[in-house]
Amino acid sequence: MAITRTKIGNLWFNYRGEYDSSATYKKDDIVIWNNTDYLNIRESSVSGKQPEQNTQYYYNIQTTTDPSDSTTKFQIDADETSTIEWAQTLYVRRGDKIIFHQNNNNNDDQPLALATSATSQTSNYLTTGVTYYHNEETVTQVDYVTTSKFNTKTSRKVVVEFDKDTPSEIWYFSAGTGGANYGGKIVVADWDTWRPLRNSFSWKGLHVNTNGTQYYENDVVHVRHGISNDMGTDQEPQSKKETLSAYICLRAHTTDGTERFLPYNRNIDTNANMYWIKSGAEYESDDERYEDNGVIQTVNNISAADASRLRGVFRSVTPKSTSNSSAVAHPGAFKITVQGNGDILAVDNFSAADASRTAGSYTGVAQSATTGVGTGASFNITVDSTGAVTNVEQVAVRNKKIGATGYVDDETITIADGSLGGGGAADFTMQVNGAGVAGTATIEVERVETFDSKRHQRWFNDTGMLSGGENNVVGDTLTFDGDIFGGGADLTCQVATTIKQTRGASNIYTGNPHDCVSLINNGPLGDDNKYYRLSGQRTSRHCVNWPVFHGGTGNIWTWGSNSNGQNGFNHDFMTATQMSFNHYDWWRSTDNGGTGVHTTPDGEVPKIIQIEGGYQSGMCLMNSGEVYHWGYGGHGQNGDASTSNRDHPVRVGGSNQNVFLATNTSTHVWRDTRIKRIFISNWQGYNTNTHSCYAIDEDGQLWSWGYNGYGQLGTNNTSNYNTPQLISKSTYFNNSEIEAFWTIGDSYVSAYAYTKEKKLYVWGRNADGQLGIGNTSDQNTPQEVTTVTFDGTGVGEIKKFQGLNHSDDNTVAILTERGTIYTTGYNNQGHMGNGNTTALNTWTICSNGCGNASNADCNNFWMGGNGAHAQMWIEDSLGNIQCAGYNNHGSLGNGNATTQNSFVTPKVYVGSNTTRDFHRIKMVSFFPHGNDLSTKILTWDGHVFHTGDNRNGQSSNGWSSTTSTNDRNAENNKEHFQGYYFNQVRFPTSLTGNVEDMRGCGYGDNSDTIYAFWEYKSFDNRYYLNGYGGSYMQGNPDGQYYCTAHVPILG
Repeated sequence: MAITRTKIGNLWFNYRGEYDSSATYKKDDIVIWNNTDYLNIRESSVSGKQPEQNTQYYYNIQTTTDPSDSTTKFQIDADETSTIEWAQTLYVRRGDKIIFHQNNNNNDDQPLALATSATSQTSNYLTTGVTYYHNEETVTQVDYVTTSKFNTKTSRKVVVEFDKDTPSEIWYFSAGTGGANYGGKIVVADWDTWRPLRNSFSWKGLHVNTNGTQYYENDVVHVRHGISNDMGTDQEPQSKKETLSAYICLRAHTTDGTERFLPYNRNIDTNANMYWIKSGAEYESDDERYEDNGVIQTVNNISAADASRLRGVFRSVTPKSTSNSSAVAHPGAFKITVQGNGDILAVDNFSAADASRTAGSYTGVAQSATTGVGTGASFNITVDSTGAVTNVEQVAVRNKKIGATGYVDDETITIADGSLGGGGAADFTMQVNGAGVAGTATIEVERVETFDSKRHQRWFNDTGMLSGGENNVVGDTLTFDGDIFGGGADLTCQVATTIKQTRGASNIYTGNPHDCVSLINNGPLGDDNKYYRLSGQRTSRHCVNWPVFHGGTGNIWTWGSNSNGQNGFNHDFMTATQMSFNHYDWWRSTDNGGTGVHTTPDGEVPKIIQIEGGYQSGMCLMNSGEVYHWGYGGHGQNGDASTSNRDHPVRVGGSNQNVFLATNTSTHVWRDTRIKRIFISNWQGYNTNTHSCYAIDEDGQLWSWGYNGYGQLGTNNTSNYNTPQLISKSTYFNNSEIEAFWTIGDSYVSAYAYTKEKKLYVWGRNADGQLGIGNTSDQNTPQEVTTVTFDGTGVGEIKKFQGLNHSDDNTVAILTERGTIYTTGYNNQGHMGNGNTTALNTWTICSNGCGNASNADCNNFWMGGNGAHAQMWIEDSLGNIQCAGYNNHGSLGNGNATTQNSFVTPKVYVGSNTTRDFHRIKMVSFFPHGNDLSTKILTWDGHVFHTGDNRNGQSSNGWSSTTSTNDRNAENNKEHFQGYYFNQVRFPTSLTGNVEDMRGCGYGDNSDTIYAFWEYKSFDNRYYLNGYGGSYMQGNPDGQYYCTAHVPILG
C-alpha cells in the first residue's frame, strides 16, 4: 500500500496501515496490529517481527509457607492452571500492568508495597505508576501499608503500570512484619522494535466460545447470559432474567470451548478469568459472582411412551413434584411435545433439482402418493431458481399436524409436479426421517418472551428467557401430572445439566432515575410467577388525569391531578416529580445495626419494586417489604389507622406515630411482616374511590383492608378496616400458601385466590355469578370452587386470569394450562363467544374458539372494555387472533361496528382497500369508559395499531374524532382510513417499532364524556404519552390534548 506521510506535533511519521509480516519496516513507521497503533523505534530495517501486545496480569497474593525452605512468603497464584510459586521473579514489558489482590485474610499484617531497591525498601518506595485500593477506593501508600487500616478491609489491591519512567528492576515486598523476604524482583523489559501508541476498538458481534476462536485486546463483543435476580422481598425463585451485556477484551487469548474464557466469568481472585471487562448491560449483575444456582438447562431419562396421552405441544408446564426435598428447590417451567401415532417428525432425501420445476413457494401441498399407508399430511414447499426444493415444512394447526397419521420411517412421499407449478418436471419425492410413536414425549426447558422483542431475536439470537427454576441438582426426578396430557401415567424425567448465572440484586434498574423501567400495575419488577407470566395481565388503567411510571433507580415519577392526593403531592403540576418516602422500618433493620426484618437484598436504601394505581389512589411495595398508600382513604384504604385522604405516601400498618415507635404488632401490624406482592381493586372500573386493598406476605398469607361493603375483605363481615387484616390460611385455605391472587371491581369487588394445593377460593360481590359457585349470593369468607377444579386432576392448572367490572356488572375468565378457557359472570355483549348473551354463575368452558374443548389450543387471551361493554380476544398456538363482544366505534377492528357474540377476525388496513390479519401479537390494550372503547394492539417487534374511539386524540393518529377509522384526508391528500379496521399509529421515530409495553388510561363522567390518554414504555426505557391533557398531565399549561405520543417533562 502507499505510505502516508503524517505529522504529529513537530515530528513526521510514515503510516503503513495494517501490519504485514512480509513487509520491511523502518524507524518511525506506524502500523495497526490487533486494534493498536505501533511505532517502529528500531534504527535498522526490520521484517517479519510482529508487534507484541501489552498484557494485564492478575495475581492473587496469599501469605503461606514455602515448602522448599519452610519460610513464610508471598505465594503468587498467577493462573489457575499454572504451578504455584513463592516470592518468584516476575517479568513484564513497558506498557504492561500488574494487579495484585490481597483479599485473603492470611495477608493481614502484610500489606504489599513496591520499592526501587532490594534493600532499605521502606525508604525507597516506588512512587510512579502505583495505585493502592481499599474496598475499591483509592488510598495513599501510607494508608495502604498502615496495618490497622489494612487489616479491616475486605478488598485490598495494588495496581502497577510499567511506563517509560519505571526502573528496569523493582521489588515487591511486605511493608508489614514480613519485610523484604516475603517478596521478589520484577524485571521490566524495554520495547524492542514496536512501541504501542494508542488503542482502538474492534466490534466482533456476539461472543463465540468455540474452541480456537481468537480475540485481541480491545475487541468488543455482545453476550447473552443468565442472571440470578434477587429483586423480590424474599428473593423469589421465579425472579429470573437473561441480559445482554457488552464486554471489552483486556488480553489476547484463544478460546478453548470451556467456561474459562466466557466474558461474564470474572472471578476476581483468579488471573485465568480476567480476559474481559464489562462496559454495559441491558440489566446489571455481578459478573464476579458466576455461580451455579441450580437452573435447569436440559433433562434426560424421560419415562416411556403412553398411548393415552394427547398429541400436541404443551407450553409452560410445571412439575407437580420433585425428588429434591429442599424447601428452596424450584423446577421451573417446561415445553413438552407429545407425539401422535405415525406423526412425521422430519423429512429428507429430496429428489434432485429439475430445471423444468417452477420456482416459487407453495403452501398446503398434499401428497399424490406414498410407499406406505401414511395419510393426511400437507406441506409448505420452497423451490429455487434451479428447480431444487430447498425447504419443506409440514403444515401445523394449533400445535397438531393436519391429519398426519400412519407414517413410518423411510416411507417415500411423492408430490405431483402439478402441485409445484406444473412446469413439466418429474414429480418430487422425499423420505420420512422419523415417525411418531403415540404418547412419546420430549421435554425442553421453557423459554418465555416476557421481556424481549422479536428485534432482539433477530439481532442478538434472543430466544427468550430460560425458565429453569433454581436450586435444582443434577439427578433430581421431576414428575408431571399425567392428566395434563389427557390421561395416562405421570410423565417423569431427570435433571441432566444445570447452568451458571451471574448474581444480581438490582438488575432491573438502569441506574438512571429518568429512565422508565416499567409502567405501573405490572406486578413486582423482575417477577416471573407463572400465573402472571403471559403478556397483558392488566389491559387498562382507571385513573383521574394521573400519569406515573417506575424510574430507573427504584423511584416513582408522578404529575398531573391531585384531586384526592393521587399524585402524591398537594397540588396539580405539569412537570414530573419524584415521590418521597420515609423508611422507619428499614432504618431499624439489621441493614442499619437494628433487629428489624425489613432489610433489602443489597443492603442499600429501599427501592420500589411494585406500583399499583386506582381511580384516585396509589400504592407501592419496596424491596424491604414495606408498603405505602396515598390518595383516597375514606374507607381506611391508606392503611394508616385513619379514614383520611393522604396527599403523600404513608406506611401501611398503623398510624405514623405507631409505625415510628414500633412498640408491638397490635399498633404496627406489619412491624415483623415482609410483603412480597400488593393489589388494588379499582385499577379498572367505573368512577369510584370505594376500593379494597390486598397483599401477600413472604409466608404466603393474604391480608386485606379498605372498603368491605360486599364482604370482599374476607373477614366474615362487611365492616371496613383502616389497617391490614389477616385472612388466615389455616382458617380459610386449608393451611396452604397463596400462590396467586386477583381482584376486580371498583366498589363491587370480587376476590380470587389460588393456593399451593391448586385450589381456587372466591369471595366478595357475586350479583352476576362472577364467583362461579353456582349462585349469585355475596360471600364474606373465602369459598372453595368445587364445581370445576383447576388442578391436574380437573380441568388443568390456571395459566392466566382476567376480569372486568363496570359498576355492578362483572365478568371473569380463566385460561388453563391445557389451552381451554372457562368463563363466568355477566355476558350481555356476548363477549364469551358462545353465540349468545346468557350470563353464567358456574365456571363453563367456551363453546367456540381456540379455547373450547375440541380445540383446547389457546395460547393467550385478553379481556377488554368493561364489565357492561366487554370484549374477549383469543390467540391460538400458531398466533391466529380472534375477538368477540362489544363493538361500538369499530373497536373490534373487524370491518364493522356491530357487536359480535361469536369470535371474528380483526384486521389491519394497509391501503388500497387491502387488509391483513394479525399474527402473534404481544398484547391487546384498551381504554374503556361506559360504551366508548379504544383498542390498541402491540406486536412483539414493537409496533402499535389502533381502532375505536379517538375523541381525545388517544389513537395517536395525528387527529381526534369519535372513531379513529373515520375517513380522513391527511396533509398529502392520500392518507385515508376507513372501514372500522385497525390502522398503524403515527409515532415519533424514536418510538416507532420500539414499544415494549402500553396501557389505555383515564376516566369519564355519567354524561358520557371521556378523558382518555395512552402511555407507553419503549425498549430503551423511555416513557411517552398522548391523549387528554387536563390537570397539565401532558406537560403544558393550557391543558390541550396531544394527538401523537411525546415525552413529558421530567424534573
